[in-house]
Amino acid sequence: MRVSKNLSKVNSLSDEKHAFSIEMKSKKHLISLAIDCDQRMEGVFIEGFLGELLDVKLVEDALLEISGTNGTFRLDINRKELTRALTKKPRRKESGRTQTEGL
Repeated sequence: MRVSKNLSKVNSLSDEKHAFSIEMKSKKHLISLAIDCDQRMEGVFIEGFLGELLDVKLVEDALLEISGTNGTFRLDINRKELTRALTKKPRRKESGRTQTEGL
């Protein structure tokens, strides 16, 4: 398992800030990567295909790792936070998508 040194350091900094990493085997699996260069906005958008789902695991109860044939997504979140987020009730619909409190 390859985990960024920075991601593992950030994991212990705060329960409210969740570091993430996305590792893709090839840039051809990216649909979109947009970084807003407008100084008034700081948005970043990353979209792609992880491919066929190979594994989903919680590493050492502190790192959610979703692996696909095209890459791996990692998020520093512990079991308690993940369970709480998955069991929250949707609060309202916005632009055709359900918004969940706290996510």
